[in-house]
Amino acid sequence: MIRHLGKNLRIIFIMIMLATLLRTAAAQQGDYIPGSSKIEIPPYLGLVTNMNNEDFMLGVAFLPPLSNDLDLRFSAAFWLRPYGKSVLSRYSENIYFVYKEELYALLLGLDKEIVLSGKLSLFAAAEAALVYKCYRGSDRDNVDVSFPILTAGLGYGFLYNEANNCNQLQLRLGYQYCKMSIYPDRIFVSLLISL
Repeated sequence: MIRHLGKNLRIIFIMIMLATLLRTAAAQQGDYIPGSSKIEIPPYLGLVTNMNNEDFMLGVAFLPPLSNDLDLRFSAAFWLRPYGKSVLSRYSENIYFVYKEELYALLLGLDKEIVLSGKLSLFAAAEAALVYKCYRGSDRDNVDVSFPILTAGLGYGFLYNEANNCNQLQLRLGYQYCKMSIYPDRIFVSLLISL
């Protein structure tokens, strides 16, 4: 896990540094002047999904602003697996049972967005999750804490609102490291609406 964490943090760090360089280049061309005006970042509400070849999850997220100066948001989300996934459980040395695992997660964390242009942005998020797993056909259930959940990627804005200086609708696509199952590497997709 530590090996993956170091690799993922390097990727996120490189993306943030790249965005900072692009933002500085835009400022030199006069397209963007840092600190020129106080722009309030809007809160977002949206649908999220993450998937890999072994798992698929859906959820809702709420991202209220935490700091306008840093383009930082608090992140709260609820995810669920919309189906029961078959998992193998060892009962004794030669006896195994197959259960349908249902998974629910409550996530809290921080979300950083770096606007590259009016429509394009980079984002990075770090979250922790309280995970509840129940197994159909048994009296077993499990509550666990999953940390860290790291996400980084690109955001594309639609329906730009000049009055609020923000996008009304944003589509995000990225990579997510999420250790809720055996395969932690996932594709992350979200559709956010500004409130």
